[in-house]
Amino acid sequence: MYKSFDVWVYEQDESAARYRCFEILETGKFCVQSKDIYRQAVSPSLVDQLDLQFLELLLEERPDVRSGTFDFVAEAIRAHEESFR
Repeated sequence: MYKSFDVWVYEQDESAARYRCFEILETGKFCVQSKDIYRQAVSPSLVDQLDLQFLELLLEERPDVRSGTFDFVAEAIRAHEESFR
């Protein structure tokens, strides 16, 4: 079982990042499935596209398998960022 939640971060370029996070209820550990970037003039089609991508990734592979698990949400976010550098 997973509990999904979002963590928002304001970026230096005045955009906002939404981390799509999960808590694995059996273990109490955390993982990040994906990161969405939003800039001014957000369109409904972008929001729909990102929501669809979120669901596709979730159905493709369990989020903890995709990214690993961590004791703290901040650790999971840092690991997600490192995996894309």
